[in-house]
Amino acid sequence: MKKTFAHRIILAAAALAAAACQQLPSLESKPAPAAPQITEAMLRERAQEQLAAGVKQYETGDYENAVKSLTASLEHGMLTKQEQARARKYIAFSHCVSQRELQCRDEFRKAFEIYPEFALTARSRKASGTGRTR
Repeated sequence: MKKTFAHRIILAAAALAAAACQQLPSLESKPAPAAPQITEAMLRERAQEQLAAGVKQYETGDYENAVKSLTASLEHGMLTKQEQARARKYIAFSHCVSQRELQCRDEFRKAFEIYPEFALTARSRKASGTGRTR
């Protein structure tokens, strides 16, 4: 009887060992979901949204966030030259009204370099807080 009991224990242990050695279904065997593809059109749209948000923030007096949004719109590299100049103009305006004259001038210089046809209207000069025509 002891032999049969010992024999059963050995068989059970062997069965458990064999079961433990079996490969379980791998989680890695399932293909990973595809990452969403970001297209140029999506980047361009995001840049334009950030440009619009930055202008709106400027118009409501939120100059710091305007600079952040406008700078982000430029970082995509997807705006037209005219849109880039517009973003730079509002960044410059934000610096002007925040008494950061050097940054203001630098952004206007960049706007003119990017888009030589860029021009400030009398209304824009007044909005910048400088009132200067040069």
